[in-house]
Amino acid sequence: MIPEQGACGQRHCRLSLLTGSATRTPSECFLISPFRAASGRSFSLRTTVESERAHLRPVQRSARVLKRTRSACGTCVNRSVAHEPRRWTRRRTRRPSRLALDSTLQPAADSLVVFITGGSRGLGWALTRAFAQGGHRVAVCGRDTTRLADIRSELPPTLLFAQRCNVASEDELESFVESAFSYFGESTMDVWINNAGTVGRRGSAVDVPAAALREVIETNLLGTMLGCRTAALHMTRAQNKHGHIFNVDGAGVFGNGTPYFAAYGTTKRAMPQLMRSLNRELAGTNVSVHTISPGMMITDLLLRDSTAQMRLFFNLLAERPETVAAFLVPRIIQVARSQPPLRGAYIRFKTLPGAFASIAWNAIVPGRRYRFFDRHGNLVEEE
Repeated sequence: MIPEQGACGQRHCRLSLLTGSATRTPSECFLISPFRAASGRSFSLRTTVESERAHLRPVQRSARVLKRTRSACGTCVNRSVAHEPRRWTRRRTRRPSRLALDSTLQPAADSLVVFITGGSRGLGWALTRAFAQGGHRVAVCGRDTTRLADIRSELPPTLLFAQRCNVASEDELESFVESAFSYFGESTMDVWINNAGTVGRRGSAVDVPAAALREVIETNLLGTMLGCRTAALHMTRAQNKHGHIFNVDGAGVFGNGTPYFAAYGTTKRAMPQLMRSLNRELAGTNVSVHTISPGMMITDLLLRDSTAQMRLFFNLLAERPETVAAFLVPRIIQVARSQPPLRGAYIRFKTLPGAFASIAWNAIVPGRRYRFFDRHGNLVEEE
């Protein structure tokens, strides 16, 4: 604690100023900080208190703390008064996805053209909004026509193109790209993000129907490979620009087991290997392949077939898609504009040590243990 010296000659702890226990007295005591004394400038006690309160977080007040701040003269600082400690309160803010964008927003002069598969929900939708907020044009695809119609009304038409597409179909992917080029009026593709994915049914790989396993593999693995192929073909045609493809990893990427979601973990384990293989094949071209690791997020994909016990764990490790997208989008843009162009970038929202630190932090800090779900695993409603 930095001492302050008053006109009375006594030295006072600055903590008394932060807590507001110091008040101006008829003796007009002025404080002169040691590092301000050389300039000969003096500041009134009231001005000092107000400036400290404006820039620093209020200190928890208690009788024990205030008792130690009383000076020997008894005139510069009033007698201590007991105060109740500050209580922990949960701040609630509106999620970015619920805030409408300006319908007149126009593309920025240096805007990128970004293609996102599975861009109508979860992380894909959060990425779409984040790119649009920056003035970038975004083309998204998904399989839910109702949801696609909804997002068309939520973003400016100058920045968004949305079309139904099954990423496991090469013809539908090609139609999606050509329609987006026609909509934006130019055949430009700066960034392609293979975000489309599904978890499938929870259960043992022996008991899950073959059709459910096939859906996971076709969407997550075949869809990603076809997306890379489609994007690379169009990017190589534009010799004056460098294109960047981003794949999304998930649980099982480190080779760890994903019981009851074996098909999903298997497809995500392949993402780093696919990135390395394609970068070697495309070494002499203007296309780079990267991987992004969003970590665990509170999405419909995660909550499907989840138990109450699993949801309590989500409170400790998971984040909202908007939080993850706010971290990923600036880094994706940085990679897309890098000179010379980067290859094989791996953008991680949370590293393994960071994940353990997040679990410990959310378990210890009051108000964060049940930030998404209550003790019974029910979703906490936002105000």
